[in-house]
Amino acid sequence: IKALQVDGGNGCVAPTSQTVGDKSYPISRPLFFYVNNAKVDSNAALAPFVDFYLSDDGISSVTEEGYVALPDDQLQATRDAWTNH
Repeated sequence: IKALQVDGGNGCVAPTSQTVGDKSYPISRPLFFYVNNAKVDSNAALAPFVDFYLSDDGISSVTEEGYVALPDDQLQATRDAWTNH
């Protein structure tokens, strides 16, 4: 896959962590992850998976694979929501 600059009407923008994060790269989109809390008790793999996904190691894996991590405030809000589920 070749990363391409895209003109969304304001000139070409390269796909970087910053331009994806600030939404100035016009063809990026967020990836949502929804957990069915009713399944947490019946599926032994679910809670450990989400715990890892939201851990520092999990977030490092996200960025190592070329995805853009959530901003710190959004990541903390997501961790808090998971902790209080």
